[in-house]
Amino acid sequence: MLNLVKTNVSPLKPVQGLVSLIAGLWSRQPAANRRFNAAVRAAFRGIASEHWRNTESLFDEYFLATHAQPLLQAIPTEQRWPTPEELALIWYSQFGDSGQTGALTKRVGAIRTAKAFLTALRSEWHSGDYV
Repeated sequence: MLNLVKTNVSPLKPVQGLVSLIAGLWSRQPAANRRFNAAVRAAFRGIASEHWRNTESLFDEYFLATHAQPLLQAIPTEQRWPTPEELALIWYSQFGDSGQTGALTKRVGAIRTAKAFLTALRSEWHSGDYV
C-alpha cells in the first residue's frame, strides 16, 4: 500500500530555486551583450548612409556581428577600443585582393569607414542609453 504524506513543501522548490539562481547569473551577461549589440547597430545605422560604398561592400551588420565581433567584444569586457586600422584590416581581409588594382583605395576607404563607425560607437556606448 502506498502511503502518501501531505506536506506543504514542494519537492521541486529547491530545484526551482537553483534554476532561478542560475538563470539570474546567466541573464546578467546576455543583457550586457544585448545593450552593447544595440549600440553597435545604432552606430552602424548612423554611418551607413554617409559611408554607403563600404557598408554595401560587406562592412555591414553581419560583418560587425561575425568577423569583427571578437575585436569589438573587447570594448565592454576589457575597455579596449580597437583602432580603425585593426577594424579595417579585418574588413579588408574578406576580399583577398591585396595585390589587385584599387586595393589601396579600398584600404583607405575602409579605414575612413572604420574610424567613423568607431567614433559613432564610442558616442553611442557612452551616451548612457546602453550602460
